[in-house]
Amino acid sequence: MEFGQMRRDFADWRRENMLALAAVGTILSGAMVLIGAIGTWYRTESWTPTAILEWLGDYDIWALVIGLALFGVSSYQFWLVRWYMNRFEELIAVSSKAQFQRDWTELQQMSRYQLPGNYWKRALKAGRRFGLK
Repeated sequence: MEFGQMRRDFADWRRENMLALAAVGTILSGAMVLIGAIGTWYRTESWTPTAILEWLGDYDIWALVIGLALFGVSSYQFWLVRWYMNRFEELIAVSSKAQFQRDWTELQQMSRYQLPGNYWKRALKAGRRFGLK
């Protein structure tokens, strides 16, 4: 299998599982922040995970900094995907054809590029319901 095909397959897989990936990223980066904070400020306490902190050594501050950055990015991605999903449901639940036609471009863009593939199929089905191509 060539590299370009593997890249496309990975992009398709990532698109279909974007909410789960953002959730896992948020959880793992949250754990990284916790370990970094414990190692930075509470290293000498008796309740600290000494094996992890010994393995990190003096790099615990980097675990905190990188964990905070990853936490911010993955939390934003999780929020954004959920927002797109909720917005899609609002747009597709409209019963007025005129309102649906006004929102059709936004619905297409959102379902095609920001959400998993089944949303695109649902948007096309809703468009056919209102007589759109």
